[in-house]
Amino acid sequence: MKMLAGRSRPGRARGAVLAWPRWERLANTRWPTQKIPETRYDVLRVRIAPYRFGSLTLPDGTRIIRGAPIGELHCNNDSPLAFVRLHGTPYPAARDDLRCLARWSSASNSEADVVAFHGLTLIAPAAARLGFSLREQPHSLRSFIACRWE
Repeated sequence: MKMLAGRSRPGRARGAVLAWPRWERLANTRWPTQKIPETRYDVLRVRIAPYRFGSLTLPDGTRIIRGAPIGELHCNNDSPLAFVRLHGTPYPAARDDLRCLARWSSASNSEADVVAFHGLTLIAPAAARLGFSLREQPHSLRSFIACRWE
C-alpha cells in the first residue's frame, strides 16, 4: 500500500491517493451500485450483472455459466472510513450488511435473483474472516497492478 499512499498522512493525501475519489466517482457512474435493503451501515453495496467469463463451479457445487446473473459486492469506501472513526474496526458493520444481503437474496420476491455473489479485494484475509471462499485470480495486467499495491 505504500506505493499508493506515498507520503500521505491523515488529512494530507499524496500520490495515487489523490486520484482515488475521482476513480470512485467514475466507477460509480459507469457501474452503479445499489444499497442492500435494510442495512444500517451501508458499508457494502451490490451491483447485479451477467457473469462474463467461462463456466465455473464453486466449492459448494454451485455452477455458474456465462450470462448468469451474479451479484458484485462493492465496498462503499466513505462508509467504512466514517465507521472506523466512530467505532474502530468495520468488520461488525460488514457482517451486519452481509446478513441483510442474505435475507434480501433469499426472499422469494427479491430482485436479487442471482446465482452467486463475488467481489475483488486487496485484503483477502478480511474476506476470509467474513466467510467468503477465496480463489486465485488469473494472471493479468489488473492482478499485476493489484499485487504491486499491496
